[in-house]
Amino acid sequence: MLFGMCFAPDGGRVLTACRDGQASLWDWQSGRRVGSPGRHSFEICAVTFTTDGRRVLTAGKDPTLRLWDAATGRLVQTFVGHGLEVLSAVFHPDGTRIASGGHDRSIRVWDVATGDELVRLSGHSWYVFSMAFSPDGRTLVSGSGDSTVRLWDAVAVARRLRTRRASDSNEGRNR
Repeated sequence: MLFGMCFAPDGGRVLTACRDGQASLWDWQSGRRVGSPGRHSFEICAVTFTTDGRRVLTAGKDPTLRLWDAATGRLVQTFVGHGLEVLSAVFHPDGTRIASGGHDRSIRVWDVATGDELVRLSGHSWYVFSMAFSPDGRTLVSGSGDSTVRLWDAVAVARRLRTRRASDSNEGRNR
């Protein structure tokens, strides 16, 4: 059973998310499987490519997000923090952050380079099934089983992160 799929930015490959925990890359023209970026211990619920197509992100019921090298299948980074299944994930257009949502009703924003959770957003009263960033990256939209769509100001979230980081480093100096 397929839970998700997406085209590579070049349009030549398709990435699929399967119930068996396996992600697969397919050549769109031939229909042949050309690779597998990796496996989760339970179902994979969502998949997406980076904008340059060099990496893929998988989100699973195990409950992790995993970043893979699309060419080699090598695991690059694991993102851990959701308490329950991760159902949706999306890259920010600049590629430096990921937003994810799931059964724990939260949205989390992650730093791609470090794997750190940057911020946790709450407001949905049911599972977060889908998300997307606007093309300019200024807005994150989330959809939930509570029948709501929420718009999040991604610029304000980034500003809040910068403020928090500055105060964290000031606290460290004052100790």
